[in-house]
Amino acid sequence: IMNKLLFIITIVTTSLMSCSPVVTPLTGSYMEKPYEIKVDKDFEQVWSNVIDLFARKGLSIQVIDKASGLIVSEQTSLLQSYTFEDSNGKLIDNNAWIIVQKITLSRQVLLPIRFLGSWNIRLKKIDDNKTIINVNLNINSAQGQWYNTMTGKPSGIFYTMSAKSTGNFEKMISNMIQ
Repeated sequence: IMNKLLFIITIVTTSLMSCSPVVTPLTGSYMEKPYEIKVDKDFEQVWSNVIDLFARKGLSIQVIDKASGLIVSEQTSLLQSYTFEDSNGKLIDNNAWIIVQKITLSRQVLLPIRFLGSWNIRLKKIDDNKTIINVNLNINSAQGQWYNTMTGKPSGIFYTMSAKSTGNFEKMISNMIQ
């Protein structure tokens, strides 16, 4: 009787553990605070370049206030701009704007199905030929879902995924302006 009980406990424990998500912590170094850069360009030129960048990247603008130097994007899907880390803590896609924490469930990696964020950019004139640019990503929601490999259909289970900026969007702004 004891062996049967131990066998049943082992089966139940194994079954429960295989249904629990495994979260792989991010090991790389990513943006923890807003990105700031000082450029040797006048405010008008920097302002125009940032507006052009938003247009080229298809980012709709929610708030635009030139007097305060503030540009805020609409919430936008970041599904086309994310990546995971590889087993060495390096970005799988070196050009991705966002890094997402990997969650594995039943040996399947959850894929983001809903991933929204907005960019806040603040420009501040220092003098006639110097401007400070602050860029901040607000990730509003990142949800993951896994797919049933037998049916190929998504599960009804959603998980919140941790995500951060890789710094690539911010560097693109910096490179475009310099």
